[in-house]
Amino acid sequence: MSSGIVLERADSTPAASAHQILLQQKGAYHALEEAEKLAREEKPQLETVHRTKSKRSIASVALSSKRQDLEAGKSATSTRSNVYLIGRMVGLNSGRTWDYVLALIGSAIVGIVYPVFGISNFLLKAETTGFSD
Repeated sequence: MSSGIVLERADSTPAASAHQILLQQKGAYHALEEAEKLAREEKPQLETVHRTKSKRSIASVALSSKRQDLEAGKSATSTRSNVYLIGRMVGLNSGRTWDYVLALIGSAIVGIVYPVFGISNFLLKAETTGFSD
């Protein structure tokens, strides 16, 4: 059915069932059956995790090595500067350099203007309500 309308109909006969007749017509019922057949045969999307010789997953091995590095005193954080990271982004997307320049200018303007709104809002409230004595 589609929106309450019967798409196909078949009556059983002594020679064939309604199911067989609808499949032979190769209509919507046939398409539905084929889709269900594919769904039953389809492998699950999540494959089993491949284990190493230690019977541990690759992810757990990576996490344990990272944990050992942290315990040994190695820092997990990067020491790259913001200038380096911005330069890296511009280098990877060299066709969008002007977009980065405009975004940098816009963010600087917003960063400067936003505190001014806070100060002016405070001063306007002080003028309209007055300070209590």
